[in-house]
Amino acid sequence: MKKRKTESKKAKKLYSFDLENDRKLRNYVNLAAAFTGVIMLFIGCRIVPFKELYNVAGLSKFIVRTLKLIICMASCLAIHELIHLVAVRLVTGESAETGFDRIYPFVRSRREVDSTKYVLISLAPVMILGAALVALLFVVPKGQFWIIYITLIMHVTGSIGSIYCALRIITEKNGIKIKDNGRAVEIWLK
Repeated sequence: MKKRKTESKKAKKLYSFDLENDRKLRNYVNLAAAFTGVIMLFIGCRIVPFKELYNVAGLSKFIVRTLKLIICMASCLAIHELIHLVAVRLVTGESAETGFDRIYPFVRSRREVDSTKYVLISLAPVMILGAALVALLFVVPKGQFWIIYITLIMHVTGSIGSIYCALRIITEKNGIKIKDNGRAVEIWLK
């Protein structure tokens, strides 16, 4: 533990960004998420008409389909955070912490990582779970398409913040270390 404090004192903090408290940045990210969601919704409607989501006979089937959608979306959120946890463990060798800040779940690591590791941790859920959901779209019946597709839309739009952070880190020079506390990301030059 002391070694990390010593390393941080030698390092120079370049900058930090905080998607939670920087209102302007948060608005841009939310706007990008909304735009992405609208585009994905348009694409989905071209594949299967939206009316198929609730093209069921009877109130009980309508309720069952709604519950399936809610369960899929909640499961997707849990699996997304679980993938972050596993990625942190595999990349750093240490466990991470999870929690909620306001309404957003987060995974926090105590360890600084280089840019490659950070991008891998940030994008692992987007790529792994996103690929799994897209694969499911090819095998589910037409009546279940929208349940999976809405879950995919939620997953991708909810991951826009992680995608933004990864893209911002990719553009940085080599030799940086990143500290992500689950809310704010700090970039240090070693």
